[in-house]
Amino acid sequence: MKTLTTLILFFVMTDLINAQKIIGNTNIKLTDFQSVLEQEALNKTKWSFKVHNIKNESDIADSVNNFLSMPVKDGFNLVEFNLLKKYENKFQKLLPELLVKNNSINEIITSTIPFRIVNKNRELALLTTTLSIDNVVNTLKYPTSEDRVPFMISSKILQILLNIYEQFKDTDIKNFGVVIIYGYQNFSEVQKSSPKPELVSVLASKKNIKEFIDGKINSNKLIQNSDIYLSNIELNETINKINVSNNINYQINIDEKNKWQTVYTFSGSSNETTDDFTIKSNKWRIVWEANKQYADVEGGNLAIYLVYPNGDEDFIANTLPYNSGKSIIRKKGTFYFRITCFFVNWKIEVQEYVTK
Repeated sequence: MKTLTTLILFFVMTDLINAQKIIGNTNIKLTDFQSVLEQEALNKTKWSFKVHNIKNESDIADSVNNFLSMPVKDGFNLVEFNLLKKYENKFQKLLPELLVKNNSINEIITSTIPFRIVNKNRELALLTTTLSIDNVVNTLKYPTSEDRVPFMISSKILQILLNIYEQFKDTDIKNFGVVIIYGYQNFSEVQKSSPKPELVSVLASKKNIKEFIDGKINSNKLIQNSDIYLSNIELNETINKINVSNNINYQINIDEKNKWQTVYTFSGSSNETTDDFTIKSNKWRIVWEANKQYADVEGGNLAIYLVYPNGDEDFIANTLPYNSGKSIIRKKGTFYFRITCFFVNWKIEVQEYVTK
């Protein structure tokens, strides 16, 4: 009897150890990066049949909510689906940057959300997928794929990579990739043929993107350190890894956000009166965001008030989840925030204006 009990305990402990290994290595269960690219090579043939046309930000919110509230879709295993749900708030903020504010990227080829989380050399990789660029590249100006690929990387893909990095830099995802599909055509033909679809993908490490943003490497070096893939009519349904020899000309714009420095951060999910904070600058701003606290609960609200030393209050925001905003203040002194909310995870950054 003692021997039987020992054996049972051995098998139970073995199962527990194996379960811990699986949980600790979820990327083993994820779809392989190469497999997703091969599927995208097939999707490029659907380029002229866009399924989902994005019109506005509410359209995006509905698309993401509908997808993640349903059972696991074909092609998505449970591990990947749960990771997508985990980062739902980030997708809600990233998609408007990709699909609304960038007017040339406004269509999705399939009806799912255009993201995959996959396994790339035992590391997590986040890809944009099934994104379609509406305009057609003129082959008179860019006659071969060796000309078109650097153009698409410089004009579209690098900015998308930066947008992804900005939202996911604080996660355990180590690689970011972009897969886009566009058309190319000879505009000089008297009887114009239909545009031909072409797919370009760039996969870069989070480390290299940060070095590019910090000015330690230029755009050419970033692309040299990345994996570039191409698929077009000439390649049939295959996708090939390529080298990009042409110069990539991309400069990060030095805009207002580079002149703001975060000096205080507050966050929570309930009513709160924050600690006092002191501002010595005559120009500073409040950057806030509101996200759902519970994915399966509708509604929610966040109200933010800035309280002055004499007790006066400035109304800053009254919003639903999945929203963000900024308010510039031109008074120095000591302040605090009064927060009222329900069903919302909120975050507030206080940023001082730095003159360079």
